[in-house]
Amino acid sequence: MLASTRMPSDEKLQQKFSDHMTLNQSSLPRKINLRSEMTPVEDQSQIGSCVANSFAGAYEYLLKKSSGRHIDVSRLFIYYNARAKDAYPPGHITDSGCSITSALETLKELGTCEESLWPYDLNKVHAKPNELAYDKASENQIMDALKLNVDLHEMKSCLAQGYPFVFGLVLFKSFDKASKKGYVPMPQGYERNRESHGRFDFI
Repeated sequence: MLASTRMPSDEKLQQKFSDHMTLNQSSLPRKINLRSEMTPVEDQSQIGSCVANSFAGAYEYLLKKSSGRHIDVSRLFIYYNARAKDAYPPGHITDSGCSITSALETLKELGTCEESLWPYDLNKVHAKPNELAYDKASENQIMDALKLNVDLHEMKSCLAQGYPFVFGLVLFKSFDKASKKGYVPMPQGYERNRESHGRFDFI
């Protein structure tokens, strides 16, 4: 797993999940299944929006868990604005992914609109969302977030308490075997990173 290289500037996004853990090692369930509150899996296609897709999925999960409503939020809105924060030089936005921290800050500072307002149209990957999208996004800002350490007990506790999390992984060639049975095998010691799309974010 990949730890974040930059912490969010807002203290409300720096809170530690470890301060909110309610389960110790011995009380963790053998397994947990959060799929009933998940919205359908979506295809990011050929652009580098894995972080935005992951955060959209997490946002939709929390919304469905709290209200019972299934609402698709705009992945491209999150992706564009997170890249705008990451861009160097400023304004130079490319389809080269975005950081977890910038996507999180985007949801705190701007929120996100429904996907029907700013659809996942690959031809608009570099287009700034329209004014209506920003207006509606401002009604859907997150208030805070909890940070997980790269620690197995913390991650299991987070899931057991009913919360999925966004994380990044270095991918190896064996990752592609997951398309056959749905399970990602443990990489062998001799494996090298994938040359194409060697890092990926998940929920």
